[in-house]
Amino acid sequence: GGLSDLKSGSYYIQITSLSNDDNIMEIVNKYSNNYPITIVPMAGGQRKQVMIGPLSMDEYAVVLARFKSYGYKDAFLRKIK
Repeated sequence: GGLSDLKSGSYYIQITSLSNDDNIMEIVNKYSNNYPITIVPMAGGQRKQVMIGPLSMDEYAVVLARFKSYGYKDAFLRKIK
């Protein structure tokens, strides 16, 4: 489980990490029609990382800018090795 399940060589944008499943579902319901959403439990299990991806190199810059404009100021890119 966790980060090892992510697609190698792909880009993901972590938009937030949350412990409340209702808040996570709200994000999923809001954006999953338009973006691939991946939820990754963090070590300790309390919080989950909410990521958009997998994305291609062509997509990620646009998507990152878009989510920053949606108010996710701390969103950042992760490249999966």
